[in-house]
Formats: sequence, C-alpha cells, structure tokens
Amino acid sequence: MANRTRGVLSKFYNWMCERDDDLVSPVIGVKAPASENVRERVLDDGEIIRLWKACDAIGGREGACIKLLILTGQRRSEISHLRWREVGSDVLELQAPRMKGKRAHTVPLSTQAAAIIANMPKLVPGVPQPDDYIWGQSPVGHFHRIKDRLDELMGDTPKWVTHDIRRSVASGMARIGIAVPVVEKIMAHRKGTFAGVVGVYQKYSFQPEMAVAMQKWADHVEQLVTGKTAKVLKLLRR
Repeated sequence: MANRTRGVLSKFYNWMCERDDDLVSPVIGVKAPASENVRERVLDDGEIIRLWKACDAIGGREGACIKLLILTGQRRSEISHLRWREVGSDVLELQAPRMKGKRAHTVPLSTQAAAIIANMPKLVPGVPQPDDYIWGQSPVGHFHRIKDRLDELMGDTPKWVTHDIRRSVASGMARIGIAVPVVEKIMAHRKGTFAGVVGVYQKYSFQPEMAVAMQKWADHVEQLVTGKTAKVLKLLRR
C-alpha cells in the first residue's frame, strides 16, 4: 500500500510540474518504502472446496460475493461493487471506469454464477434498480473481517489472500483444458498473448469461447464441492 501511494503521488506531482515550471516534485528521490515479492499462491482443489463450504457457512452477501469471485475470476473491486445495471441476462457488462485497464469488459455468466446473482434480495422487491448494488444498499466491504472468518472455518490452510482466488481461477481453468488466450480474455489481461502487435490487430471478442469456458469452470467447481456431475441448465433471457 505504501508503494502504491508513492506511485500515485509521483504521477500527481509530475502532472502538476508539467503545468508549473516553478514546482518541484517532493517525491523525487524518494525510494519505494518496501520491497515487494510477486505472489504465486494458488489454491488447490481441496482448498477451493473448503473455501466454498466456508462461504456456505458464512452465508449472506459476503459468502455469495466470494463464491462469485471463485466462479468468475474477476477482481475483488469489480465484483464487490457490482450494480444491477451491469448485469445482463447471461453476462456482466463491467464499465471502463471500474476496470484496471480502463476498458469495458463483458464477462459471460455460468448458470451457477447467474443463480447467485438472481438470489440477491432487491431493495424494491422484484424490481432491480439500475444504480443499486446487487448486494443491497452498499458494496461488500471489510474483506479483512470476511477473510478472518473464512480462515477460521477453513481450518489449517496455508496463508492466502483474496487476490489469490483470481490466480487460482486462471490456473485452474488452464489445468482443465481451457486455452490460455481464452483465460486471458476472461481475466481482461492486455499483456501476454494479446500484447504488442496482436493487441493492436486482434479485435475478436472471444465471447462464445469465454461462455463455454466459464460454464466448464463452474461445472468443475460444482463437481469438486458436491462430488457429483453438474447439471447444466439453459439460461433464460430477461
């Protein structure tokens, strides 16, 4: 967090200095406050099972939010601040200002993910208001408290953080045979396969492949948790 703060201040003062020749950035010469290590933690199948069951035990919007992270692989802020206007019949339409890369992102929904969203209570019964959060009057927050409760319920599990879920989804999708370019599209990655010239000229949406992949991953998670083959139900459009 300290390193992120330094980066934001540096950009801000550089912007100010471009507009005022007499201004000198106070961030010049300030080194990063802390060293950082790239995280590589991936939850294995057993840990995903324990996490899902811990979400069942917690219940409510907090448990549902974590489950949606597991099923979609999207960033925590993108899901915790999800509004009804971003929910389509079978997709999430995440707007550019809410995305890390500042580009709108369409995420196909599996039947399991769609069911979680459909079960969220509406502030006006039966009538979702576009500007309402799907979680109620406010976004889901206090993740440190949610995480502490999950840790208690999961028992003896090696240290992990919420963002590890996203990495676990990407790795898990590749492991069950989903093509890496499709995984990158689901994750809204702009580097990797789609970096450089490919990113400039490759404009295919991959939406059909993403939809199949999301359902395959959700079925995999359901089979892990229940021990039974998932029953795929066709989504009904609103």
